[in-house]
Amino acid sequence: MLCNQIRGTDITIQQKIFNWLLISTMVILVFDSGMWIIDGMAFKNAKGLNLFLTTAYFLSEGLVPFAWPLYVEFLVNNDVKKLKRTAVYGLFPLIVYIILILFNVWNRKVFIIDNNNCYRRSTYNFIPLVLAGFYFVEATYKIYKGAKTVSDMNERNQMYYLSAFVIFPVVASVIQMLYFGTSVIWISVVISLLIIFVNVQNKQISTDSLTGLNNRIQFEKYISALIKDAKKQEQICLVVIDIDKFKIINDTFGHAEGDRALISISDILKKACKNKKIFISRYGGDEFLIIYKVKNIGQLDELISDIYFNLDAFNTREGQKYLLRLSIGRAIWDSNECHSISDLFVKADNNMYTEKKKKTN
Repeated sequence: MLCNQIRGTDITIQQKIFNWLLISTMVILVFDSGMWIIDGMAFKNAKGLNLFLTTAYFLSEGLVPFAWPLYVEFLVNNDVKKLKRTAVYGLFPLIVYIILILFNVWNRKVFIIDNNNCYRRSTYNFIPLVLAGFYFVEATYKIYKGAKTVSDMNERNQMYYLSAFVIFPVVASVIQMLYFGTSVIWISVVISLLIIFVNVQNKQISTDSLTGLNNRIQFEKYISALIKDAKKQEQICLVVIDIDKFKIINDTFGHAEGDRALISISDILKKACKNKKIFISRYGGDEFLIIYKVKNIGQLDELISDIYFNLDAFNTREGQKYLLRLSIGRAIWDSNECHSISDLFVKADNNMYTEKKKKTN
């Protein structure tokens, strides 16, 4: 995983934090293996080496819990300032923990290396679990709080998926506390990181790299599954959105400005769809798609009204080089009229072009 992450030419902040998680886990596993290998062995300075390895193990145990809320923070908010603020606040419990572990060399309150060079738990051996619990609860709270603000259903589910990261470590921690001599916590963390890595890779495959919206592949997968499992009381609506005169923006201001226009439209759509269970996709070029399950057509009318409202708000901002205009078409899945997803798309697309032609007449 680490090699795959480093191999990229443009490593994002999110990837850097994930690499930190991977490297920290590898370091912990090295110290963990070392301390258990020499535990109980008798040779010159064996006790001192065991004390060093065990202290290093406990110190490094704080690295992964500290980094996890940072990973979640940036994934949820994509804001460097908030990330730095989270890091600063998160350092305080980590620093206190490091001090406690260093003082353990003298007061032996967390662990003991006895005269037989054997590791034994001490009074406050639970401190690493308390620290990890603090960070994991913080991260889980951020996930669920952030998920409530996400408009796209698929993205929201991806965020909920992240909360599963703590399940394996929590179960492993209980096992390790109950059965002394077992060392399964950090193996479970490796499993969790592997799951997150696979999830991230799947997201990259299904996400439009420019706008961060779902791509065409994900749209086709999603709508196929949705129609297959559709309930009778729900109406599946497809909305096709096209930017008017987008070629003029590209030709006049350049493709970089055209990309910014696409990103602006994606932000407008996200804002309009906020707090609704809606799937948003960039289908290709300057065309966007929305899938919305409604109980009445009024909900769809309200959504389209919100899109135009946010579009007008964008156009009235100061310093705009050009105005963005949209043509929107809609269609509702009806098994009697639509025999395939292609039929539904053609119907919505035709309605969109009808709307576009009205503006040119």
